[in-house]
Amino acid sequence: MTGTSDSKNKTRTGINRRTLIKGGTAASAAVLAAPFVSHKARAKSKTLYINTWGGSWGKAEAKAYYVPFEKATGITVKPVTPFSLAKLKAQVRTGNYQFSVAGMGRSSSISALKENLLEHIHYDVIDLTQLPSDSIAYNGIARHLVSTNLVYQKKKFPNGGPQSWADFWDVKKFPGTRGGYKDGARMCAFALLADGVPKEKLYPLDVDRAFRSLDRIKPHIKIWWRRGSQSVQLVRDGEVDMMPMWNTRAGVAVEQGVPIEVVWNQAHVRRSNWIVPRAAPNAREGWQFAKFCLQPENLGNFCRMMNTGPWIPAAFKYIPEKKAKMMPTWKENVSLGYQPDPLWVGMNMSQLTKRFNQWLVS
Repeated sequence: MTGTSDSKNKTRTGINRRTLIKGGTAASAAVLAAPFVSHKARAKSKTLYINTWGGSWGKAEAKAYYVPFEKATGITVKPVTPFSLAKLKAQVRTGNYQFSVAGMGRSSSISALKENLLEHIHYDVIDLTQLPSDSIAYNGIARHLVSTNLVYQKKKFPNGGPQSWADFWDVKKFPGTRGGYKDGARMCAFALLADGVPKEKLYPLDVDRAFRSLDRIKPHIKIWWRRGSQSVQLVRDGEVDMMPMWNTRAGVAVEQGVPIEVVWNQAHVRRSNWIVPRAAPNAREGWQFAKFCLQPENLGNFCRMMNTGPWIPAAFKYIPEKKAKMMPTWKENVSLGYQPDPLWVGMNMSQLTKRFNQWLVS
């Protein structure tokens, strides 16, 4: 992860890594003792509800995780879709729980921890000796990584296309239609990389400089996409010659025969964690489920279906090499990308998103 010191990561609220983690400990006792959590909500059951995405993602989780977990433990797993941070907040504050475990990005985990929404790791269930170092962060356990990469149409650039975000910004050297991604945090990072900022020095983001760089590329963006399915359609139909794209969706496009090249240099790599809501009625079972999902075969089966990069290296034994090469944790890809500072993003996401959305329509 791209790291910065506590002093550099202080935000307008005065919160930094040390105070956030320390505050999370104090918040645990406060929330666990809160009177709004009813005895009924705490009641154990043999059904574990998981907040997740639907569609192909949910089908892959069911095959790789839910069915094997039910067979191994006798605990029925039922998904609650779609994933929503708002659902997490509402249930912790009201005591009416819809789910007891979920997957979320580390930046979102920062926001959730800041609001005292996350249960601490149950170390009587999770054995740290079985996990890679740095698996635990912000009351979550790493499960897999996904990336946002620069992709380009091979037919447009038969002799090789753009290999960096500076190339993407260079409309003279690499002419062609461009697509953009409606995500302020990622587009600002790409804009700074295009402007010459080394990936090791990206965070904290120089937001003003990023928007000046975005101003230069904006006239050349034909379409801004938000949904993964939309990005696949754009490259399949040849509507754009190059754009940022999730590696999971790019992998789908390649498997469907779409002639695109996926560039791993300067890929934005995002880590996802398993988390359990604060005071969840089946918290122990939630961590038991997370542990089960991190078994190499189970994790490998899921990542193989969804093109996510497994956090556990042993999971690659269950993934064909051709697929593995399209994942951010593949040995040849790891050093090429960068991971955002989750604390900075988590503490600044709301304001950055607002400014980016206003910029889009200006």
